[in-house]
Amino acid sequence: MTKEKPFYIKLKEHRESQQIDLINVAKKTNINLKFLKAIEEGDFKAIPNEYIKLFLKTYSNDIGLDHTNVINGYEMLVFGSIKSKSKDKSKEHNKRFKKNSLNSDYSFKNININRILSITISSLLIYIFFIFISYLSSSIQTNDTKVENLNLKIDNNEQEIFATNSKVPDFIESSFNKTNLLEIDNFILPITSPFKMEVKALTKSRIHFRTVSKKITEADNNIILDKDSILSIYYNETIFFDLLNCNHFELIINNIRIDNNINCNNSLLRASIDSSGAVNTFSFSD
Repeated sequence: MTKEKPFYIKLKEHRESQQIDLINVAKKTNINLKFLKAIEEGDFKAIPNEYIKLFLKTYSNDIGLDHTNVINGYEMLVFGSIKSKSKDKSKEHNKRFKKNSLNSDYSFKNININRILSITISSLLIYIFFIFISYLSSSIQTNDTKVENLNLKIDNNEQEIFATNSKVPDFIESSFNKTNLLEIDNFILPITSPFKMEVKALTKSRIHFRTVSKKITEADNNIILDKDSILSIYYNETIFFDLLNCNHFELIINNIRIDNNINCNNSLLRASIDSSGAVNTFSFSD
């Protein structure tokens, strides 16, 4: 019986079959070449634990593989089983609660401690999540603002970024409702302060961002960007931002592109990035 090859061998073979040079992958993904080599050699001890899954996801996406299968292969290799997903969907949570409600009269003798703990933890996580959504909602206001902050720079050939009479719709706060939630995504970036976030508009669209340092708002702008405009935002601690359509923008922070790591399907996006590099994103239907 032929033993199946480890997933990292398959990664390397697929890359080579596509005639993709590893150096080019490093340049395109901003992942250190030594980490890419470690992945292909299965030497995961050479990579910081908190970045392994992020690097696997970015690398596999770049060479045209399904990152979910790659991460599953890593977890099977390292842990012997596939761990639970870090991403949760609102519909799945609602199903759990409905099921728990239908079974509320189930005999206590048949309810084990693990299930009780699972329900309690799930409830707590849901509560924390909606508190966080409420905080983001209160942190980001939706009034158009002229670009006057010293930590903001916009490059555009026509020099006409801001347009109050534009046909681009504004954000509607009710759209950021839990009933419209499509996807939750989170990951950690290997970045440190000071931060520079570059936002390139692939088509005319709207972004609203707010930067905070020591609980003080440093910038709060709601801007329409013309196609091919590049918005540079400089900050030191935390940024909150909304995108009218997450597929309308390329996002780069400290030279690391992040939009290709966000699961997005032409949806409304609300996100935050803190000083530790933790990225939290929430996709909503219109």
